[in-house]
Amino acid sequence: MKHYCRAYPLAELRRFPAWSQEDALPGDTVVYLWNDLTVVTNPVVPEQGVLWESVTDDWARFCRVNLKFEILEGLSDE
Repeated sequence: MKHYCRAYPLAELRRFPAWSQEDALPGDTVVYLWNDLTVVTNPVVPEQGVLWESVTDDWARFCRVNLKFEILEGLSDE
């Protein structure tokens, strides 16, 4: 279930070496990384505008290390 997201410029996510999403969006487009590590263009309706849903260990590491993504205390599913 999606409980938390954080906004990033798309260019930051495109630094992931395996980013293969082809889109016409400019790099300064704001996209949203959800707690399940999917990326969408619309945080209100996260099922629409999905850009990335291939969650791998490498992607999780990139999000944690490069993007400094972490779920704020008290917002985790755990």
